[in-house]
Amino acid sequence: MAGENLAVLQTLIGTCIINERNPLTCLTDVLIQIQDHPMSQIDELLPQHWPYLGTS
Repeated sequence: MAGENLAVLQTLIGTCIINERNPLTCLTDVLIQIQDHPMSQIDELLPQHWPYLGTS
């Protein structure tokens, strides 16, 4: 289970880097936004789809 969790985290961080996002800023903001975000639109929070001002 820990290996799967690590793989997901590494994938998210890698996606942030590929899309020129600061991983810490990106993931912190997503964790805040995800609380009120509709499940049907969860893909909007992925780094490649998610517009936000703080780039790396």
